[in-house]
Amino acid sequence: MRIISFGFRIIVFLAVLELALRWVGLGPYIPHHYKIQAHPAGCLLPSQSYGLNPNPGHYDVTLNDSLSFQVTHGIDGTRITHIDKSISLKEAPKLYMHGCSFTYGLGIDDSLTYPYLLHQETDYAVTNYAVPGFGSLPALLMTIEQLKAGHRPSVLILNYLRFHDERNSFSRRYREQLQLALELNEGFLWKEQQFAFPFEEWGYTFASMEGDSLQTHRVKALEVYDHFPFRRQLAIVNQVEGIFNNLATLFSRKRNHKVTQGIVAALHNLCQQHNIRLMVSIMTQDKQAKNLQRFCQNHQIETIDLAIDFDDPKYTLLPHDGHPSAAAHRVFADRIKEALGINRNEN
Repeated sequence: MRIISFGFRIIVFLAVLELALRWVGLGPYIPHHYKIQAHPAGCLLPSQSYGLNPNPGHYDVTLNDSLSFQVTHGIDGTRITHIDKSISLKEAPKLYMHGCSFTYGLGIDDSLTYPYLLHQETDYAVTNYAVPGFGSLPALLMTIEQLKAGHRPSVLILNYLRFHDERNSFSRRYREQLQLALELNEGFLWKEQQFAFPFEEWGYTFASMEGDSLQTHRVKALEVYDHFPFRRQLAIVNQVEGIFNNLATLFSRKRNHKVTQGIVAALHNLCQQHNIRLMVSIMTQDKQAKNLQRFCQNHQIETIDLAIDFDDPKYTLLPHDGHPSAAAHRVFADRIKEALGINRNEN
């Protein structure tokens, strides 16, 4: 009888808690966050190793049903940095830029992104390899592939923000975010598109540190994340899973950052072997950014300070979106030019 009584109390407690959570507006899991719509569909397509890759073409893109802009991807699958095809770029020194949506320029037109500005205002032939959702690892993997194919830049700039640590190590919270994004945007991004590989082979690559050795791993996108049972039905489960993911990420923060350091060190060694000037650009002044700056300083890796006040409304696309505005991209371009030894007035 005591066991039955105790079980009954637990059931009553959970039922009351469930009602209380719903009363304050905390319900079961419903995808309702970041939305990307592209016309035509196919702006970003699944990749076998990188999650998503830009698809060649011109697209009208809308974020969160409110912010519209135009995107053009070249035949090489990168966001364009120029439109004048009459100018030969074969003899120009090459500048490769790697990063996430901040470097890609999500939310603004092609000509307003800082890679585009750098191409127009310097003697470098700039290629923007950044993709929304990327961390640091694709820069290393792409550079290995490019060098094997005989493509060597003079300068390689890798952009860093603190959330790249989770992307590089594929934290549980990041995998949850990926799952959410896919549930929201799959139909808008690649509806009725043809893929060059079986859809089941769509995947992501992430990294871990085994001692001092950097290891890479591949996971299929369809196996990225599994919600707790009944998360879509119960507010309690939804809240518990969110708390669990945040705590798991918190306790793995140092390990995640060590993975980023391992990637940067490996990229630095690769660039040294091939006489490439590596520069790590950092947009924030948080603890993780300062840790990476110290790491780079200790390993003689050049850094660029791109940190600006993102609380200043002119530097973001809020209230529609939190990505950097055209004004922020202007600042990024000028600071990189300064780091490259180029004054804005020279062009």
